[in-house]
Amino acid sequence: MSSAVVAFDGAGYFPSMPRRQTTTRGRPHAEVGERLRLMMEARGLTSAQVARLLGMSPTRYSNYVVGSSLIPVDAALKLRVYGVSLEWLYSGDIGYHLHPDFVAALTRVSPPNRSASTALHPRR
Repeated sequence: MSSAVVAFDGAGYFPSMPRRQTTTRGRPHAEVGERLRLMMEARGLTSAQVARLLGMSPTRYSNYVVGSSLIPVDAALKLRVYGVSLEWLYSGDIGYHLHPDFVAALTRVSPPNRSASTALHPRR
């Protein structure tokens, strides 16, 4: 009886397993996290303040900001007090749902070379 040897590639996958597509090295929700960070910067908030508003630990909220987890919709809805829309947070589309004051604040903190700054302009 022969046994097959299957090598582990060290990245969490066996060679025969399909790899998950991620946007940024193991951070599948990095773009949403970047928009959360922009929102905090635009509003002058700390992650502890936002975590308190959302009723969660700062560690859990930090997982959303770094993009390792996706913020749930029920928590994201609470961000409306800061002028954030679900459309912008999840897709980057400003549409007509962002509060004008929030758009102005984002424009001030978002330099042209920042990847999430494209979220400040409607999709074409």
